[in-house]
Amino acid sequence: MSPFPAGTPCYKFTNLAKRVSDAIFDSFRTFAKKNLTKGYPLLIAGGCGLNCEWNRRWLETNLFSDVFIPPCANDSGSAIGTAVDAMRHFTGNAKIKWNVYSG
Repeated sequence: MSPFPAGTPCYKFTNLAKRVSDAIFDSFRTFAKKNLTKGYPLLIAGGCGLNCEWNRRWLETNLFSDVFIPPCANDSGSAIGTAVDAMRHFTGNAKIKWNVYSG
Protein backbone atom coordinates (compact mmCIF):
# COMPACT_ATOMS: atom_id res chain seq x y z
CA MET A 1 0.00 0.00 0.00
CA SER A 2 1.43 3.33 -1.07
CA PRO A 3 1.77 6.12 1.53
CA PHE A 4 1.02 8.63 -1.27
CA PRO A 5 -2.32 7.70 -2.86
CA ALA A 6 -1.86 10.19 -5.76
CA GLY A 7 -5.43 11.45 -5.47
CA THR A 8 -7.05 8.06 -5.84
CA PRO A 9 -8.28 5.61 -3.23
CA CYS A 10 -7.42 2.71 -5.57
CA TYR A 11 -4.13 1.40 -4.19
CA LYS A 12 -3.79 -1.16 -6.99
CA PHE A 13 -3.74 1.68 -9.52
CA THR A 14 -1.37 3.75 -7.37
CA ASN A 15 1.05 0.83 -7.05
CA LEU A 16 0.84 0.13 -10.79
CA ALA A 17 1.59 3.79 -11.56
CA LYS A 18 4.63 3.66 -9.23
CA ARG A 19 5.95 0.50 -10.90
CA VAL A 20 5.57 2.06 -14.36
CA SER A 21 7.26 5.29 -13.21
CA ASP A 22 10.11 3.30 -11.64
CA ALA A 23 10.58 1.28 -14.85
CA ILE A 24 10.73 4.43 -16.98
CA PHE A 25 13.24 6.06 -14.64
CA ASP A 26 15.37 2.91 -14.59
CA SER A 27 15.47 2.96 -18.41
CA PHE A 28 16.56 6.62 -18.39
CA ARG A 29 19.18 5.92 -15.69
CA THR A 30 20.59 2.96 -17.62
CA PHE A 31 20.84 5.09 -20.76
CA ALA A 32 22.49 7.97 -18.84
CA LYS A 33 25.02 5.68 -17.19
CA LYS A 34 25.99 4.15 -20.53
CA ASN A 35 25.92 7.22 -22.79
CA LEU A 36 26.51 10.40 -20.77
CA THR A 37 29.77 11.71 -19.37
CA LYS A 38 29.90 11.21 -15.63
CA GLY A 39 30.50 14.36 -13.64
CA TYR A 40 28.71 16.85 -15.88
CA PRO A 41 25.68 18.60 -14.37
CA LEU A 42 22.24 17.34 -15.36
CA LEU A 43 19.95 20.07 -16.68
CA ILE A 44 16.30 19.06 -16.68
CA ALA A 45 14.00 21.14 -18.85
CA GLY A 46 10.42 20.56 -19.81
CA GLY A 47 7.65 18.72 -18.04
CA CYS A 48 10.00 16.11 -16.53
CA GLY A 49 11.36 18.85 -14.28
CA LEU A 50 8.07 18.73 -12.39
CA ASN A 51 8.72 15.16 -11.25
CA CYS A 52 10.18 15.72 -7.77
CA GLU A 53 10.69 12.00 -7.13
CA TRP A 54 12.81 11.60 -10.27
CA ASN A 55 14.78 14.77 -9.49
CA ARG A 56 15.73 13.36 -6.09
CA ARG A 57 16.63 10.01 -7.63
CA TRP A 58 18.87 11.71 -10.25
CA LEU A 59 20.80 13.36 -7.42
CA GLU A 60 21.19 10.01 -5.68
CA THR A 61 22.68 8.30 -8.76
CA ASN A 62 25.94 10.26 -8.29
CA LEU A 63 26.27 10.35 -12.08
CA PHE A 64 26.10 14.15 -12.18
CA SER A 65 27.94 16.94 -10.40
CA ASP A 66 24.64 18.76 -9.90
CA VAL A 67 21.02 18.62 -10.96
CA PHE A 68 19.48 21.89 -12.12
CA ILE A 69 15.81 22.44 -12.86
CA PRO A 70 15.06 25.98 -14.04
CA PRO A 71 12.07 27.77 -12.54
CA CYS A 72 10.11 27.32 -15.77
CA ALA A 73 9.98 23.55 -15.47
CA ASN A 74 7.23 22.92 -17.98
CA ASP A 75 7.26 22.21 -21.68
CA SER A 76 8.34 25.76 -22.51
CA GLY A 77 11.56 25.01 -20.61
CA SER A 78 12.68 22.69 -23.42
CA ALA A 79 14.04 25.69 -25.33
CA ILE A 80 16.21 26.67 -22.36
CA GLY A 81 17.51 23.12 -22.02
CA THR A 82 18.40 23.00 -25.71
CA ALA A 83 20.17 26.36 -25.51
CA VAL A 84 22.19 25.32 -22.44
CA ASP A 85 23.14 22.04 -24.09
CA ALA A 86 24.35 23.92 -27.18
CA MET A 87 26.27 26.33 -24.94
CA ARG A 88 28.00 23.39 -23.23
CA HIS A 89 28.79 21.82 -26.59
CA PHE A 90 30.34 24.96 -28.06
CA THR A 91 31.94 26.53 -24.97
CA GLY A 92 32.38 23.65 -22.52
CA ASN A 93 30.39 25.64 -19.96
CA ALA A 94 26.84 24.69 -19.00
CA LYS A 95 26.30 27.29 -16.27
CA ILE A 96 23.71 29.97 -16.82
CA LYS A 97 22.85 32.98 -14.74
CA TRP A 98 19.17 32.79 -13.96
CA ASN A 99 16.69 35.12 -12.39
CA VAL A 100 12.97 35.73 -12.68
CA TYR A 101 13.56 38.51 -15.23
CA SER A 102 15.40 36.26 -17.68
CA GLY A 103 12.23 35.60 -19.67
